[in-house]
Formats: sequence, C-alpha cells, structure tokens
Amino acid sequence: DRERAEVGRLAPRTLRLVGTPVRVGGAPEWLAQAAHYLFVGDPVHGTISRIDVRSGNVAGQPVRVAPAAAAAPGLAVASAGGSVWVSSFASSTLARVSTSSTTSAPRAVIASSGGTTGPSSRALPPGGKVVARIRLGRGAPAPAGGGALAVGESAVWAMSDAEERLMRIDPSRNAVVARIKVPPEPEAAVAGDGAVWLTYPSSDAVLRVDPNSNKVK
Repeated sequence: DRERAEVGRLAPRTLRLVGTPVRVGGAPEWLAQAAHYLFVGDPVHGTISRIDVRSGNVAGQPVRVAPAAAAAPGLAVASAGGSVWVSSFASSTLARVSTSSTTSAPRAVIASSGGTTGPSSRALPPGGKVVARIRLGRGAPAPAGGGALAVGESAVWAMSDAEERLMRIDPSRNAVVARIKVPPEPEAAVAGDGAVWLTYPSSDAVLRVDPNSNKVK
C-alpha cells in the first residue's frame, strides 16, 4: 500500500488481510523474498527494508541502495541465494545486498538452465549489507534509465533503458560481462529453462535472448 507506506500479509486462499499491516515508510512498490526475509523497495528514499516473514517485524534499518528521488520511477528487486539485487531506475545502477542474518555467511547461488546451482567465488557478509554497486550506464555520471531485472541462467540480467542494452552480470565477479542490444523499455524480465525473456506490452510482444550466445533469438 504505497499511500499508507505499509505491506500487508494476505491469506493465500481467501486473499484477506492477516494481522496488522507492517509499516515500512516511504512508498513501497516492489517485493522479493530471500531466506526468511521479505525485501521491500522504496524508490522515493532509495532504500530497501527487510521484514522478517516469521515475526512480521521490520528487521534493522533500511538499506540505502540508490539516491533519494521524489519522482523516482522505480526500484526493481530480485533475489537469488544469499543476495538481493536492486536495479535503480533513477541512477541506472545495480546494487547487490546480502541477505543472511548469521555471522557464518553463505555463498550466493544462481540457478542454471539445468536446475543446478553453483557457488560464487566469495562468501557474503551478514544480511543487510551492500556488497557491490554496478553501473548499468556508461559515462560520468551514469544516465538515468534502469529497467527490467531477472536472475537465472547463471547470471543476473539488468536492463539499461538509457542505452537500450540488456546487461549480463557475472555474480562471481560482480561485473558486466555482456551488453546485448534489445528494443527499449521492456516492462519485465524472467530467466529460466534455457532463455531470458523480455516483455513489451505496448507492442503485444515478448523477446527471447539465448544465454549461451548472448543474442536475441
């Protein structure tokens, strides 16, 4: 509920509100679950908050992932293993946030097309820590224009609407390893079963990218 700055829990069968909504502040708009936390993106303040899904309480302070912007167009959030990835539409950057709440931090895993996973090269610190920031646009400063975000096929896929490129990020290096030319401003992205898909509702179309060749099929 962006107007009330709250997140509510719904019963899956009745879709009725369960308990008291959790107040997170700002203008929450994007949710992703990782471990036993629900991560809530707030583009107005450029932060994500963590809600413990077992207790329903906010855990710790909001994590700064992007500049505050009163008219920010959005934060896209996706989870994988021990990380949450947050794409800032306002600053065209991708932030990686660790999710573990323990001191024995796990290694992040990213699903591949065969349903298997592989560990990254480094362990992540306890939860709520920004461990990497990746620019999705070239130049200084990077132009505004983040976009659709997906995790899968052994990579993180982040759209740069400003450059009309789908960036392939290697999570073991926290680095862009491919820049794929695609039509501008896809609404959403998903990766799995041997492909990365981008949706274009305005043209009633979807686009398929082959993660093996990094080319549009």
